[in-house]
Amino acid sequence: MTACMGPVGAQAALAFLALPEVRERLDDGDAERLDREGLPPESVVLGGWDGPDLFGVGVLVPFRDGWSIHFYTRREGRRRWARAFGWAVVEVASRSGPAYVQIPLDLYPDVVNFARRFGFRRVDTEPDAYRKGGRRYDREVMQCPEYSAAVVATTMPHRRPRFRPKLVNAGSMSSEKRYSRPALT
Repeated sequence: MTACMGPVGAQAALAFLALPEVRERLDDGDAERLDREGLPPESVVLGGWDGPDLFGVGVLVPFRDGWSIHFYTRREGRRRWARAFGWAVVEVASRSGPAYVQIPLDLYPDVVNFARRFGFRRVDTEPDAYRKGGRRYDREVMQCPEYSAAVVATTMPHRRPRFRPKLVNAGSMSSEKRYSRPALT
């Protein structure tokens, strides 16, 4: 089967984000906001498919001078597709500004290590910014210097992606003045 990546409709993305295995990784505040308001209108949602099956969703949200990447995969798709889908999402986000991730180190050290393999480096810590189970955690803000083939080659030279995803046009982004980045194409 060939995997592909492209835009995902809001309803399909919300259904995916409501799956228990995905929902358990969401910040409590983000989960409540999704229930109340849905996805932010200025976000871009990308999906990864293995044939007809949606195995992952990448949500790009305007953040600082670039995009914050929120990336989720189903358990059964992680081993096979997570790394390659992650590279594709970072590449799309980096086309119009710096790519960031925000991860609570104490809860998800495996996710922090995954981001480091992509070349992300810590640029800031947001104290008590992540809420899970009634507790607050510091959130690491990490930035990918600039996505390029060189980043992929130097961060994981022995582990190439298993697929070259077909990138489907993600459409144009919000043109609000506070987000003065060019559209993703």
